[in-house]
Amino acid sequence: YTLPLRRIVCSRHMQKLLEEKFGSDSELIYIGLDRNRFYNDNKIYNEPPVIAFQDHSLPNKNVEGAIYTCIKLKEKYPELKFRAFGVKRYHIMPDFIEFTENPNDKELTDIYSRTDIFLFSSITEGFGSPPSEAMACKCAIVANKVAAIPEYSEHLKTAIHANPADKDGLFKGAEFLINNPGKIKEISEAAYIHIREFMNWDKSIVHFEKFISR
Repeated sequence: YTLPLRRIVCSRHMQKLLEEKFGSDSELIYIGLDRNRFYNDNKIYNEPPVIAFQDHSLPNKNVEGAIYTCIKLKEKYPELKFRAFGVKRYHIMPDFIEFTENPNDKELTDIYSRTDIFLFSSITEGFGSPPSEAMACKCAIVANKVAAIPEYSEHLKTAIHANPADKDGLFKGAEFLINNPGKIKEISEAAYIHIREFMNWDKSIVHFEKFISR
């Protein structure tokens, strides 16, 4: 006797992809966030804002798009501060971008917490976790509207969604926040509350247990 294959996915985006490409059903169970790792009990908003992004080796991460956005923002708003992080430095960056190599858990949380605007430049993803981590540290995200981003965040309420087909999409989103500093705090605070409830491991575990017991 062979048990039927039962697929689990972590986003509606992946669920739809499996159905359309392979005609396969799946169960959607969102992953949770480690609240003991990603949190911010004492958010301090910077003036001028600090902008960050993640460096990565994979082409789909579109890191060049993030760097392009930072250069364009720096040219128009010279007072802005920028930082990036990654397992290692994969891309050449301007000197004005402060880089942290292979941050540990505490350092990563600190980077998110000390950042005001987090850029997520990916053009394709299965889920897209970094923006959710940044949200859990009270950082306003400007993210390309791909993968699970529109599932766990809402444009102008808990995030700024950018058009991945527009090379200036991230720039426009970041500029909107720079010119409306009150929105940075408003979106950050709303995102913090929302993401801790939406990506809740307790809920995910209960869902998983129900699924495997069917």
